[in-house]
Amino acid sequence: MNTIRAYYKHEHDTQPLILETAADIDLLIDGLLSEDYDHSVAALYVEGRLNAAGVPDHELLVAVNNEDGDVGALRYMGDGGTYYTHGPGNAEVTYFYTGSDREFPADSEVSLTDVREAIKEFLATGTRPAGLEWTKAA
Repeated sequence: MNTIRAYYKHEHDTQPLILETAADIDLLIDGLLSEDYDHSVAALYVEGRLNAAGVPDHELLVAVNNEDGDVGALRYMGDGGTYYTHGPGNAEVTYFYTGSDREFPADSEVSLTDVREAIKEFLATGTRPAGLEWTKAA
């Protein structure tokens, strides 16, 4: 099992959330759902996975739609590209990471249950979750 560092508030810059269990992931999602829309995205990094420059070689952005609470989206950077979850949506969506907008493709929203399970898989494997359909960004 891996350890994940999660960031979605300014204070997380110096004290990130530490995710080590499935319960921690549920607390993260519940926390995002309770925030205003300016904090609807969390950036997740597996502890210790660094490139030659000493920075993470990957990033998993977790976005939750805290207006309806049923959907969210994921963006994974690593493995030679950027990938978005692929879902049934048809309208471009914008989420916010510490007040800065993050646009996601129109078909990137999936169920929040799928988002939770994907993060749990990320915790277990440290790699892009295979349990979802992904689209490589252009």
